[in-house]
Amino acid sequence: MNQFLSGASMTVAFGLLYFVNGSPLWLILGVFTGVLPMFEGLSRVAREPRGEGDEAGAPSRIGYAYQEKEILRVAKAERGVLTPTVAALKTSLSIEQAEQILQRFAEKGYAELNVTDQGRLEYVFPEFVPRLADESAPHSDHGRDDRD
Repeated sequence: MNQFLSGASMTVAFGLLYFVNGSPLWLILGVFTGVLPMFEGLSRVAREPRGEGDEAGAPSRIGYAYQEKEILRVAKAERGVLTPTVAALKTSLSIEQAEQILQRFAEKGYAELNVTDQGRLEYVFPEFVPRLADESAPHSDHGRDDRD
């Protein structure tokens, strides 16, 4: 939030200097020292959890979508099987945050919750699990004519 406020104040300051002096130099300085930091600060605010008025630690919509995508990228890299611990290790999320998002995926049907024989919770994303037919299919059959 500080970056947004300082960027906004610099934008106003250099904007006023431009209107007083009329030099385009003030506009250029205003963009680099005000507008760009202001938008960077705004994007950080959108990604950070809100504290006032919301549930403690609840992310904004933009932040939550980013967290979901982080989980999905890791699930794909892990060939469709993911635990909250691995998700937390390979993303910016805590174990609790990762587990909450994985539970929501399971509730909505995007993932399946499995408990291993050792009692470990695994979330399986069927879309990312390699299919047996895809792995065993010959790759050199392109252009082969099946008509005999």
